[in-house]
Amino acid sequence: MRSQRLLFCTCLVVAVLAANAVAQSDQGKKLPFLGPPPAAELEVLAPLLGELTTKWDVRPSLQEQEGYGAEGRATGEWLHNRHSIRVEGTAISTKHRMETTTLYSYDPVNKVYCRWLFASTGLTTESEGQWDEAKRTMTWKPVGLPPNVTGVVTDVFGKDRIETTVYFKRDDGKVTADIRVVATRKKQ
Repeated sequence: MRSQRLLFCTCLVVAVLAANAVAQSDQGKKLPFLGPPPAAELEVLAPLLGELTTKWDVRPSLQEQEGYGAEGRATGEWLHNRHSIRVEGTAISTKHRMETTTLYSYDPVNKVYCRWLFASTGLTTESEGQWDEAKRTMTWKPVGLPPNVTGVVTDVFGKDRIETTVYFKRDDGKVTADIRVVATRKKQ
């Protein structure tokens, strides 16, 4: 009898604690987010949201001496009360696969777009972008390149399509990276 009461009391305590935790988590979902509202400027990157299919053309360069073609997919979503976008991608060629995570945000103080790319190849990059509304183009300037390397990444946004070009070269004229990626909105 005593063990039944102990079991009943234990179950009652667990139920009350669980109900309290659920009530607190529901309250948290109804509270406003701390900080300013998201920057309206980030809306220009909204075409990155959702499901995209990708076709890669990696041309011969110092980074990829043979070059290759690949196909893949990417999924973009808002993060942190729409202050950031995360795009997770994969690309598969006949010889290998690659995974990427790209984070985007907007810095309203410096009036610049921010982009960080992380790849399964070990590549990590940081870039600052400027939007050209007339051309519907984002131009990304890398941060922290070696002094003898110049280059740019551009994203051209069309209807249900984003074309990205990556081109870097050294002062001696040798191309270190030459990549074209076409991302197309996945048909529902």
